[in-house]
Amino acid sequence: MVNITISNTLDITHSIIQLLITIIGTFIAVYGSILIFRRKEGEERKKEHLNRIKQEVLKPWSENDNLEPILVNKSLFEDLNNHFPTLIEFNKKLRSLEDSKKEILNSLIAQFKDRFKLKEVYPHFEFYLFEPEREYFKPRIENDELRCPGFIIAKGSKEKLDELSKELDRTLNKPVSKELRSVKSEIQKVKEELKKEIEFVQSIEKLNGSSICEFIK
Repeated sequence: MVNITISNTLDITHSIIQLLITIIGTFIAVYGSILIFRRKEGEERKKEHLNRIKQEVLKPWSENDNLEPILVNKSLFEDLNNHFPTLIEFNKKLRSLEDSKKEILNSLIAQFKDRFKLKEVYPHFEFYLFEPEREYFKPRIENDELRCPGFIIAKGSKEKLDELSKELDRTLNKPVSKELRSVKSEIQKVKEELKKEIEFVQSIEKLNGSSICEFIK
């Protein structure tokens, strides 16, 4: 009788253990399937997000001659900080250099405009402030305009424009002109670095830094 009771107890214990093993196995299988599904779903979201960055940020950005992120998706552009912070760093550096160049240039143009009573100053004016090659494009005065082949530099009286032309030649070797050339050279360098970084990001297939990205949580 005692042996029968012990045998029955063992059978029940064995059945319970088997049931627990089955339950645990089923739980692991289901949980594992959920994890795999979520991981696959997450990878798809990352891939889609990366494609959007390429199409809505990098493509229009790279097509801008001055590499200004004007026609880009602003939210996605800000999100670059989460995935490609180097792009943002290069852009900030480039914008800062461009601002420095504009500040120096605007100050100099204002001085010339006031000193030589110029009626108008055109964009190509800056070409004569920091391009040594301008000696090959001798300016001439025609109809109250200081002109070079293909473009107008400034408008004013013939007398003042003649003085301006001579002063521009002297300015070429002045510190301010050298500073502008230096800033321009640095701008070109950073542009090349930024362009290469954009091309690199356009070539990658996997998104990094996604844990803090609001677009794919």
